Amino acid sequence: MRSAIAFALLLSFAQASGGCFNQVADHCPGCRTVRLRARSLPPLDRRARLWVVLVPGALGFGDEWRPVLAALADAPRVDFFVYEWPGPWQHPSDDARELGAVLDAALAGGPKTVLVIGHSAGAMLATCAAGLARVPRDHHLIVAAIAAPGIFQVTPYQPERHLDTPLGFAVGGRWPKPPLPGPRVRITEYLTEDRPSAPPPEVPRLARIWLGAKVGHNRSLGLVAAPLVRALAAELSGVGGSSSAARTVAPPASAPSPAAPARSKAPGGA
Repeated sequence: MRSAIAFALLLSFAQASGGCFNQVADHCPGCRTVRLRARSLPPLDRRARLWVVLVPGALGFGDEWRPVLAALADAPRVDFFVYEWPGPWQHPSDDARELGAVLDAALAGGPKTVLVIGHSAGAMLATCAAGLARVPRDHHLIVAAIAAPGIFQVTPYQPERHLDTPLGFAVGGRWPKPPLPGPRVRITEYLTEDRPSAPPPEVPRLARIWLGAKVGHNRSLGLVAAPLVRALAAELSGVGGSSSAARTVAPPASAPSPAAPARSKAPGGA
């Protein structure tokens, strides 16, 4: 029964999403991108203390990213790029491994702290890719996984399994566990639901913050990511190192309150 319900929801979601994919160029002209299977990084500021990787969801890069872009524009000594993947529709088995390779390149060639902001399906992708990334000594990989869906079993997050299914979705069966984050990786999942009476078991180096069921799926991105960028950028600029910032921001000492949305120069998308 659960599989049948999930399959029906999947079909509804796929039909509703037709023709609605948001291109990065339409919502962030001039943003540097890394496309799927193109692992070389764009020109980035080597003097920056923080590089940020933006990973959009299944419908692409829309107006919901505007508060995050405003925060990045104001943050000192920060540079960023967008991981421009096509969503979990075209390359179901390799997306996490591909993003993991991009993170490896960023960690090897950039500052000691890399922040990954994943939204919706991109949050699931970022969580799995972080478990595959190789983080050098004295470096830190911080992941903010925001509003990840909890219904569908999607093969991009099963890098060791190649499932022959239409659109890359696996319906039914058991959920495979993503790779555990390494010792220099910190992941925080921000969930757009109320805290359950029986929270799931704790995972090392992974924190969960329940934003509440009334927080919108798209609104949660600016609510969490914009102040996160500002806080991490300010701390890295102030202390001149990354270890303290990694402890403070991932997992965060305190979550943004749903009652106090992040301020931004630009309004968030729907």
